[in-house]
Amino acid sequence: MAYYRIYWLDAADRIFGVQEAHCESDQIAIEVGRPLLTTWPAVEIWERARQVARLLPEHPKAALYAGL
Repeated sequence: MAYYRIYWLDAADRIFGVQEAHCESDQIAIEVGRPLLTTWPAVEIWERARQVARLLPEHPKAALYAGL
C-alpha cells in the first residue's frame, strides 16, 4: 500500500485541507478523492512528491499525470 495525500483546493486554488489515505493503487486514491468535488472546486492527489491527479468537477475522471 502506498501513502497518499489528498488536498482539497478553494476557488483561489489554495490548499484548504488535506486527507491522508493508504491505498493499493493510484486509481483507488482517485476514487477516494472524487467525492470531495461535491464541496471543493478542485482536488489534487499526491503520492509523496509525485502528483497523481488533479480532479476538477467538469473532469472528475482526471487523467493520471506521468512523470510529475
